[in-house]
Amino acid sequence: MGCSTIIGVMVMALLVLQLHSTTLADGKWCVASANATDGPLQEALDWACSPNGGAANCSDIQETGTCYIPNTVKDHASYAFNSYWQLHRDEDDSCNFNGLAIETSTDPSHDNCHFSSTAGAAKLEQEEKEQTVK
Repeated sequence: MGCSTIIGVMVMALLVLQLHSTTLADGKWCVASANATDGPLQEALDWACSPNGGAANCSDIQETGTCYIPNTVKDHASYAFNSYWQLHRDEDDSCNFNGLAIETSTDPSHDNCHFSSTAGAAKLEQEEKEQTVK
């Protein structure tokens, strides 16, 4: 490979990394408020995960799931609230849960536990549109 080819590849790699970090930085999440207490959080968590309620995807906060630990009501509620919100973010107050939740631009993901973000959802929507066009 010539020097100009190597430089071109390096520039492209840097651009891809910059685009990736910008996309992640633009994400938003819905999490339990720091001052929310366990009783009301548990009720909201139960509703969010109920098939007859919010129907959020709560499989990752089950005992064998990647987001079970830390096993706290606040952490599990944050995951469930975010799962629900990603599906309903275009609806008014979908990240409210009676004042128990807030929107944040700080990624709450940790270890192997990944919280979906608005940036990720937007990317998936765009990919689906592109697949439909092809």
